Formats: sequence, C-alpha cells, structure tokens
Amino acid sequence: MQWGDTLVGISPSGKLAPSLAVQWSHSANLKTWTFDLRHGVKFQNGDPFTANDVKFSLDRYASPSATSPFASALQPILSSVKVVNKYTVQVLTTTPQAELPALLSDQANQGIILDSKYLLENAGTSFSKQSALLNKHPIGTGPFAFQSQVLGTSITFVRAKQSWHPTPAITKLVFDLVPDPTTQVNMLLSHQVDIISIDPDNVRQVTAAGMQVRRVDDADAIGLLVPGLNRPSAKGKPTENVLVREALSLAINRRVIIKDLLDGYGTLPTTPYDTTPSTEDIDVSHFASWAKQVASYDPAKAKQLLAEAGYPKGFTGIKLYTFPRPEDPGLEELAQEIADEWQAIGVDVQIVETDYDSYRPHLIHPSASDSYNAGDINTWAIGTRFDNYTPLFGYYASNGSSQLAVTNVRQIDSAITALQAEPNAAKRMQMTSDVWDEIDAQWTVIPLFNAPQLYAVNPKTVGTWTDFTAYPYLAPVLATAQRP
Repeated sequence: MQWGDTLVGISPSGKLAPSLAVQWSHSANLKTWTFDLRHGVKFQNGDPFTANDVKFSLDRYASPSATSPFASALQPILSSVKVVNKYTVQVLTTTPQAELPALLSDQANQGIILDSKYLLENAGTSFSKQSALLNKHPIGTGPFAFQSQVLGTSITFVRAKQSWHPTPAITKLVFDLVPDPTTQVNMLLSHQVDIISIDPDNVRQVTAAGMQVRRVDDADAIGLLVPGLNRPSAKGKPTENVLVREALSLAINRRVIIKDLLDGYGTLPTTPYDTTPSTEDIDVSHFASWAKQVASYDPAKAKQLLAEAGYPKGFTGIKLYTFPRPEDPGLEELAQEIADEWQAIGVDVQIVETDYDSYRPHLIHPSASDSYNAGDINTWAIGTRFDNYTPLFGYYASNGSSQLAVTNVRQIDSAITALQAEPNAAKRMQMTSDVWDEIDAQWTVIPLFNAPQLYAVNPKTVGTWTDFTAYPYLAPVLATAQRP
C-alpha cells in the first residue's frame, strides 16, 4: 500500500499526470529538469512539504546505500538536485534524460517523497536508522496513512486526517498477509476480507459466490529471455542463430496458452516487450505488423527456418530455466507447455526448475565468462513499464540485465542514448520505433502475452472504483472506491 506520493503521478488512462509536482520543463539539452511543486501540501504528521523534501528524498535514493530497483535506475543518471525556492526544484542529470518524469512517476510504488524533517529529527543522518524508522512507521503525503503493523501478519492504514487528495470514502484498510491463494479465496467467501488478488483458476468459484472480478489489463509482460548470446560459451549453440530464435517463437501457440493456462485472461502483445500503449514514446500503430508477427503460430514455417539454420531435424542440448516470479507464480507450468510445443518441431529442451535468487547472478550483469545460462532460455514475468528507457536498457543495452545478447549492442547503446537526448517528441517517437525494430528483429526476447492483474471483490462492501490502465497497484484505486 502506498502511503506517500511521487513527484509525478499516473492518470487513469496510463499517462503521466501531476502529483507532488504540478508541472515540469526541461533545458534544451535535457539534462536539467525543473519541477514546480504543489503548494500547501502537508505530510500526514502536519509537517509542510517543500522542495527540501524532494532534494532530501532523491539524494537519498541516489545514495550508494540505497538498493531498490528505483535507486539502481536513478544512481547512474542523477548529477545533483538543487532547491530553487520553496516550491521549485531542479534535477540535473549526467546525460540527457528525455523520460525523467516517467522515471520519477508512480510506476511501482517507488520514489516516494519522504518527510526530511521527520527522518532527520528522529533518526539523524544514518541511512540505516532512517530505513528502520521508515519500516516501523512511514510518513508520507498519500490519502491513507500508516497506522500499525503486526510483522508477518497484517498492516493497517487509515484515511489521512490531512491530505491534498480528494477525501476517500474508505476510512480504514487492513492488509492481511496471506500467501496461500486457497486460503485467500476462503477468507473472501467467508467475508473475512473484502478484496483479494486472484488467479484465473479461481474466477468461476468466486463469481458463482456473488463476488466481482475486476481486472487491470497489460499489468504483466510474460516472455522468454535468451540471455548471454555474446558470451563465448554460447558460441555454436543453436540459439545463436536468429532463425532458430524466430522459429521458436513461431512454434508457440499463444492463443491456446492464454485459453488453457490463463482461462482466457490474457492479451497478445501490441507493443514491444515490457511496454504497453501507455508507455512513453511508443507509437502503437507502428508496431501493428510486428504484433501480428509475434502472434503468428506457424509450425511449418518454424521447421523451415530450422532447416535453413542447419537443423532440419531439430536439435537438443538447450536448457529452459524456469522459476516463480511474484508477478506470475505459474511459470513452471508455462515452461512445460512451451517445451511440448517445441518438441512438435523437433526441439527437445531440458526444463530446469530453480529459484530466482539462484538464477539472478547469471542474469543481472553476469561476467562474460559465465557459462551457466549462456545461449539457454528462461521464462520471465515482470510488471510493464510507463517509461521506455527501462525496458530498452534492461534487456538490450550493454549494461542490461539479460545481456550480452543482441549482436550490435554498441549500435543499440548509441541509438538509446540518442533518443534520450532528443527534445522533439515526434522525432523521439520515430527514433524509438527504429531502435525497437532493430531489437525485435533479433528475437533475443520472445514476447508471449500480457497478463492482467485480477482482483476478486465483495461488491456489498466495496463500491465501484476508477481503473488505472496497466497499473495494478491498489493505492490510487482504493482512494477512488465508492460506497456500495
């Protein structure tokens, strides 16, 4: 549950919107961004919100001690933060950053602006003591304020006594930490809770009991990564050939997988992997032919491509790693379905079930000499992004997570750097389309489908709420919920 606000928000349509910053502008070189802040905002303890809190927060996220995904994205690009006046702040970056507002937006409940007075007076300058205080009792500017928690059991929020947000109809929120899906369903049906996240498998059961299912489409991107293709140990593997990677995509019947594994709750991609039509600088119409190609199921053509690549009878020796992810715990079942479909075109892969903590060192900045997964494949699920920058760097640039994989990585680096430095929105969109075209043609990431976030809701206790496109987090949704 988000107890605080970021500088930039997300609108129900999925586009960037004012939050603690009401407007923003940039210098000609896109290295200085000026944010005009909302006046009269107070933190939940009564402390006034000012530009000092923004500087304190961003400096803290950029600290070497910070380890969150947001911090790791901010640290390489943040040069300094300057307070211009009480309600104006400038963010200076090391390189041009056309999508900085998207990075500072309410993407994944990260980058919350903190109450500097509260932390400094109660925890001093120690990063660890401040973190401990935030874990014990966070203070923010959101519509719901933290009240209490029972570690490992529940967290309670109440409607903030003072907030710049419209007053929510909900006065109290209790989040019970219940990891077992079956127990969650039973608690909903027995009226112990009012909202649960739900798997497609349980939709029929809860709707038959009178509950509503509400969905957020494009919440998660599901795909396959083919990492480490440029590592020496990947040389000679069948996946080194782009025709093989395209053949593997053509052999996957995505529509059947969505029907069988997601009970129809999924959509075929319309934009590049880990993006949606709401992602900054994405021209949806440009990717129409690509989306059709991704959705194509053609085993005969897959066999033809394998033959052209030198594997007329298919091949063996490739591993398919799979591990549960918070966004999708059903990846093991997906891996088996894909392995069966590949076997039909003569490709026999070995499924390796592991855990993410064990696999991560071989995926996130692995050494060039790492042979563990080079040229093999892994299932992947991740929340979609509103900024175009993170997917591009995350999967394709030379410092990306699943690299080295694309063949012309230095050219890709230059293209990403150039589009980040382009101030003209129309030109930047075209440059974005061009670099994605180059990347997508290499099939180092094989998009499968986008999965929705599903919530089962008791309509007798929770009224209608405003959906936020591609944004699966409950904070803004619950703030808009009406009385039933």
